[in-house]
Amino acid sequence: MYGQLDSTAAEMYRQRGFTAPLDALSAAEIRDVAARVRSVMTVEGPAPPPTAAEADGRLSSELSKEGARSIVPYVECRHLDSAVMLKLCLTSAIVDAARTLYGPDLILWRSTLIDKFPGGPEFRWHQDFGGVYRRGSEYGLEPPTFFTVYLAIDDAKREHGCLEFIAGVRAILPTVPASEGRNATLLTDPSHVDPANSVHMELNAGQFTIFTDRALHYSARNHSSTHRLVFVMRLTFPMVKVRSHFPGHRCVLLCGDDRVGVNNCVPAERLIAELRARDAVTRLPSRGAARNPAV
Repeated sequence: MYGQLDSTAAEMYRQRGFTAPLDALSAAEIRDVAARVRSVMTVEGPAPPPTAAEADGRLSSELSKEGARSIVPYVECRHLDSAVMLKLCLTSAIVDAARTLYGPDLILWRSTLIDKFPGGPEFRWHQDFGGVYRRGSEYGLEPPTFFTVYLAIDDAKREHGCLEFIAGVRAILPTVPASEGRNATLLTDPSHVDPANSVHMELNAGQFTIFTDRALHYSARNHSSTHRLVFVMRLTFPMVKVRSHFPGHRCVLLCGDDRVGVNNCVPAERLIAELRARDAVTRLPSRGAARNPAV
């Protein structure tokens, strides 16, 4: 066992499908991180914006304010182009908890920043296993198995629309389209959901939870006057074949070894070195510029 999860907590996870709140960063650390993350979100990353046809019916488009361009380039897979985001994925408490639950060899295949602004929408009950892709589309993982690390950058309490879970769901539940859009998100059929005993996952900024790909979850509208920014990491295993999600997409070996070699996978520490080298080049003064300006 590593870090905060002992054998009792690990067994509880397997029964419920999600962990209790776990500590990743102190209050001072997360304040610094939050500023850096928001700076990352001001520039585009590697993921291209979806076409109008691709975005038709997707609930994720509701997080783009009316008339604004797609948020996808600013929030999707930023661990691939930002050392700040990749280092967050490598936070020792997060890696230790993931290793306790799933073993030493883990790859990061996707991450998303979700900024639920004041008044931001609810996301109705769903499972991540096959439930958030349009009907008939390729899921992207073979075999389709993964788990999620959900890190609060801001406080994520009830008033902000925190996650809610229904414990103990292991079956893949029937789905219905969220709208009539061509690529409508698939949500869990409400007739299979009993939210009477749902568990509110209230997180302080700097805390995280881990949940399975079959965990049934929901988040309400943000009724507060502040943003609820979270960083969502999707992890799987080296033997899982991951479909490239956009040109330049690759997996990151977060810890352990890749003994299978079915993915375009780069070790995390090597990618951090690449990103730091890139950033160092971009900071070099132009030819002829004063290297020691007068002060």
